[in-house]
Amino acid sequence: MKNLFLRYVRMGALLLLLINISCKETNDTIPALSKQDLINVKYADHSQNNMDIYLPASRNSLTPVILFIHGGFWSGGDKAMLTELAEYMRDQGYASVNMNYRLTNTAENNIHPAQVNDIKKVFDFLEANSSNYKISSSAYAIVGASSGAHLSLLYSYQNNANNKIKTVVSMAGPTNFSDFRNSNLLQSRVLEGFLGTSFNANPNLYIQASPVTHVSGSSAPTLIFHGKLDAIVPFQQSAELKTRLDQFNVSNKLIVYDDLGHEFAGIDKTPDFLNEINSWISLYLK
Repeated sequence: MKNLFLRYVRMGALLLLLINISCKETNDTIPALSKQDLINVKYADHSQNNMDIYLPASRNSLTPVILFIHGGFWSGGDKAMLTELAEYMRDQGYASVNMNYRLTNTAENNIHPAQVNDIKKVFDFLEANSSNYKISSSAYAIVGASSGAHLSLLYSYQNNANNKIKTVVSMAGPTNFSDFRNSNLLQSRVLEGFLGTSFNANPNLYIQASPVTHVSGSSAPTLIFHGKLDAIVPFQQSAELKTRLDQFNVSNKLIVYDDLGHEFAGIDKTPDFLNEINSWISLYLK
C-alpha cells in the first residue's frame, strides 16, 4: 500500500512538472504583435464615417490611443492630411486613429453638432473593440488641425467627465466664435455653413460652440500651436484660449511661430514640431 501511494505521488509530481514545462514553452513561443494598418474602417453608417487605424508593434491593453482630426473649414479636407503625423506617432508606440467625419457640404446638411457626434461614435467604436485591437479603452489624446483642432478642443472640454481624454493638441484651431476681430465675410460665411445660422440670429449657439466657453478646472492639458501671421484663424484665438486655461490653472503650452500663417501642412513634419508634440503627449498620455 505504501509503495502504491508513493507511486501516485511520483506520478502527480511528474504530471505537474510536465504541465509547467508545457505552459512555459507556450508563453515563450507567443510572438509579439507586429504593427498593423487598418484602412477605411467604418465606425458609423454615413459614407464619410471611416477611419484609418495604425496599431504599433508589441501593443497591449495599456497602449494609449491618439485620435487625429483633419481640418478643412468643416466642409472639406480628408484624413490623408494627417496620415504622416499619425504614422509617426504610431512609431513612437501609440495607437493612431485618423478619422474622417461628416462634412457640412453634403446633401444631408450635416451642420454642428454632427461632427462632434461623429467623434463620440469613434470613441464608442474604439472602446467596444479595444480588446480586439489590443489597445487601451481609457487613455486617449486628441490632435486636430484648424477646424479639426476646434472639434478636438470642443469635444475634449465638453465630454471628458470620465477623464479618459488625457490631453488635447490644437494646431491653429478657432476657439471663440463670438470674437469677430480681424474676421471677414468669408469667415462669417464659413461659420454660418457650419452652425446653420448667423451670429445675429442665434448668438448663444456661437458661444456654446466655442471651446473657450467650456474651459474649466477639469479641462484636459492643452498644447497649442499657432502662427502669428495667420489670416484664416487669427492668432488671438489661441492667445485667448491660453489666457482662459491659465485662469483655471489648466496645464497648457502655447508655441508661437512668428513668421508663419495658417500653413501647417509642412510644419507637422519638422523635427522641432515632432519633438514638441511627442514630449507633450508622452508627459500626459500614459
